[in-house]
Amino acid sequence: MPDFQRAILTHGGAGSNPKYFDGTDSAASRGMDLMANGGNALAAVVDAVKVLEDDPRFNAGSGSKLRIDGRTMQLDASCMTSSNEFGAVACVENIKNPIDIAHGVLRYSPHILLVGDGARIFAKKHHIPVADLNGPDQIETPGNIM
Repeated sequence: MPDFQRAILTHGGAGSNPKYFDGTDSAASRGMDLMANGGNALAAVVDAVKVLEDDPRFNAGSGSKLRIDGRTMQLDASCMTSSNEFGAVACVENIKNPIDIAHGVLRYSPHILLVGDGARIFAKKHHIPVADLNGPDQIETPGNIM
């Protein structure tokens, strides 16, 4: 098998401040460390995305932009493998780590995209942890202030 270089590229989401590069570097490092210790690329990417989703400075997960109601967030996530497996969720509300559900869609569903409440129901059925973002600590983070 030929040698190859691994790489993970991360970004903080649309409109994120470039001065927060430490967060994107941390996410990439997390994924690279996982692969260096035997983890597969998909698991590494999912973990890297979760680092970004958990960092309120980015337009992902806890830092996602608020909807017009000023209280809720609607999020999307997707993941894909080099063997053309794909899983995605769209319009899931107040979910801290939508990448977990997208990964579940890839692994457990005959579908490639689940939307809204269907994604939440799917997560519950497949025991995918769902952490809600409905709380005062999740409002007006640097990532979601318009």
